[in-house]
Amino acid sequence: MLDATVCYDSACVLAGRGQSVLGIHRTYWNNGDDDIDLETAVIGLLRNLLFIIWIAIFGRAILSWFDRGMQSPISQALYAITEPFIAPIRQFMPRTGFIDLSPLIAILIISMLLGLLGGNPLFG
Repeated sequence: MLDATVCYDSACVLAGRGQSVLGIHRTYWNNGDDDIDLETAVIGLLRNLLFIIWIAIFGRAILSWFDRGMQSPISQALYAITEPFIAPIRQFMPRTGFIDLSPLIAILIISMLLGLLGGNPLFG
């Protein structure tokens, strides 16, 4: 478990990502208190899940430049994770030729949700 007396920066939070999935970083969530309430844990979990989806959508967009047919296993995994979030957006967007702007819209929506939930879990 993390030491409550140490102030963690973004690099420490990133390195300890597995410990923060449930939103229980002591200094990050409740300033060192040992008691954590259910609301804080749920919000932390939701923020971290949204951030992971944000990263997956961003990664998918970058990989689409290099792997056009989504043939690599990483591309296929990112497609399977992100398509449920991108497909509904794509239905409402007008066609823009070869450029698919739905990942950008999904990232903007997720960023707004993260802002409503108290910011990005990595950078605060």
